[in-house]
Amino acid sequence: MRSGFEPDRRGFLKPNLPPIHEVLNRSGGPADITKKYKNMKTTILHKFFGFLAIIGLLSCSKDPVDESGLLITGRSQCFMTFFDLLGSDHRTVLVSGQTVIDTTNLTVTAVARYGTYMQRVKPYCSVVTDAIVEPTMGIWTDYSQPQKYTVVSGNRQVRKTYTVTVTVQK
Repeated sequence: MRSGFEPDRRGFLKPNLPPIHEVLNRSGGPADITKKYKNMKTTILHKFFGFLAIIGLLSCSKDPVDESGLLITGRSQCFMTFFDLLGSDHRTVLVSGQTVIDTTNLTVTAVARYGTYMQRVKPYCSVVTDAIVEPTMGIWTDYSQPQKYTVVSGNRQVRKTYTVTVTVQK
């Protein structure tokens, strides 16, 4: 291999570099460089997916679930925070500001608009975090008579039954 500088045909000095094929032969050629890159990429991917698998296994726990598949938590709070009735047009039928939820006496009293067909309305409510309501709300229900709903705490140990009474506005 030659080293140093040589004048080119115009008289300028240029570095005397080895031919490109000699450089490529020393490194194993372009195929060897591509192979090393692919091996490095594969190794990084294997390490990444292995790390994800370890994180996934460590994050799995044996949290208890109820018969509906809902998570049972340690929360013992159990109360209703909101109540609404929807008519056949899926709009509220309750008079604004007339719904009272009494968490001490476990009652809900509400007033529906004049002319509401009380035999076919859908109840909806909100409860404290992790609590559930039995029976399920959101289905067509006859509210011409008071209805009972049980709020069950997140730990499934506390149960409070609310009586919901809806009267029609006069």
